[in-house]
Amino acid sequence: MSNKIRILNWSQTISLGHEIEDRIIFNKMASQSPGMCCNVVYTSGTTGVGKGVMLSHDNLTWSWISYNNIKA
Repeated sequence: MSNKIRILNWSQTISLGHEIEDRIIFNKMASQSPGMCCNVVYTSGTTGVGKGVMLSHDNLTWSWISYNNIKA
């Protein structure tokens, strides 16, 4: 296992999904619920001890829709 960090652009990230069978992706999607943690954002701790903030699937979806001004 390599300890190097891989940096991917968006099209490279999307292409990773082409290597996975659809049924695996659909099963994973079906097991998710809106309140589940989707992402952890870490603060730098400039005003205190750094910490992680858990963002849920519905939070990220709402943020994306709001940012892009899309009517749900």
